[in-house]
Amino acid sequence: GVNESVWENSFAANRNMGVGINLYNTLDAVGDWFDPDDIVACETCWGQPLATQGWFDAVAASGFRAVRVPVTWWLHMDENDVVKEPWMNRVEEVVNYALNAGLYCILNVHHDTGDGGWLCADKANIETISARYVKLWTQIANRFNKYDHKLLFEGYNEMLDEKNSWVEPSADGYEALNMIAQTFVNTVRATGGNNEHRNLIVNTYGGGGSATRLNNMAIPKDQVPGHLLVQVHNYTPARFSNLDGSLNDLDDKDMPAWSKEFEKELGDELELLIAFSNKHGIPVVIGECGAYDRIPDAEKAKYGEFISTYSHGRASVSVFFWGQLIDRTNYNELYPLFIDGLLKGLNN
Repeated sequence: GVNESVWENSFAANRNMGVGINLYNTLDAVGDWFDPDDIVACETCWGQPLATQGWFDAVAASGFRAVRVPVTWWLHMDENDVVKEPWMNRVEEVVNYALNAGLYCILNVHHDTGDGGWLCADKANIETISARYVKLWTQIANRFNKYDHKLLFEGYNEMLDEKNSWVEPSADGYEALNMIAQTFVNTVRATGGNNEHRNLIVNTYGGGGSATRLNNMAIPKDQVPGHLLVQVHNYTPARFSNLDGSLNDLDDKDMPAWSKEFEKELGDELELLIAFSNKHGIPVVIGECGAYDRIPDAEKAKYGEFISTYSHGRASVSVFFWGQLIDRTNYNELYPLFIDGLLKGLNN
C-alpha cells in the first residue's frame, strides 16, 4: 500500500487547496456541431483556447493553489464504453500541466451528468447506469493511479434524476445518487495502489447546498478513514453571480455593489455547510461559485474575501471560482482586486 505518513488526508488536502479556479468550458464541452474525435475542435468549441502549461503556471504565480479540471467523457467513449486513447492522453496532459505548476488538481466526470445526462439518479435503471459508470471510473483510476495526493478525483458533477429535476428529485432520487456515490468510492479503491488512499469527492444532488440536499446526502462508506470530501456549488447571491440573468440588460454603471443583504444571503448558506462539515467530520469543497464579470473589481473583491474567509476557524471549506480570472491567451490577471480578495481565504 501507500505510505500513509506522506499521503495527505482530506482535511489537509482541503486546507492546502484553499482557493482555486476552474478550467471551464474546455475539456467539459459538448455539442453536435463538431467531430468529437477532433480534440482541438472539441476543446475549443465553447470559445476557449487550448489549455496550456503557461496558463496553469500563471494561475500558480497569482497565488491560487488548485485547479478543478471538468471533463466530459461520453463523447469520447466507443460503443464498448472504452475511452478513446487520444482523449485520455489529452486529459492526462492537461492534468500534468496543473501538477507541473505545483497546483492541486481535481479531475471529474462533468457533462455526463446534468440535463439529459446518461449518469443520472434513476433508481429504476441503476444497474445499467452503474455498470457503465464502473467501467468509466476504472479506466480513469487506472490511468491516473501513479499520481500522488495532489490529484483528487470527483465522482460526478451536477447529477439530476431521470426527469432532469433541478428542484426536488423523484422519491428515490436521493437514494440513487447515494448509491452512485458509494459505487464511485468502491470502484476507485478497487484499483489499488495510490488509489487506496486518494482523496475522493462526492457531490450533493444537483450540486445544491440547501438543507434538504445536505440532509439527504449519505457519506459513502470507505475502507480508509479521512479521505473523502463533499462538494456543493454556490452561485449565491443570484443577483451578484447573474445566475438569474437579472444583470444582462443593465448598464455597467448599474451593476450591484456588495452589500449587507448579500452577506446575509450567502452567509446563511455557508452556515449550512459549516454545520454539515462539523456534523459529519468531513471537509466541504465549494467546487463552483460565481461573480458577474461586469461588476466592478473592488465589489467583487469584497465578495471574494467574504466567501473564502467566512468559514475560517469553524470548518474546512475550500472555494473554487467558475469564470475567467486569468486570461487564457496572454496569462494576465483580469481582475487583480478580486483575485486578492479570494486569496485572503488562504490565510487560514
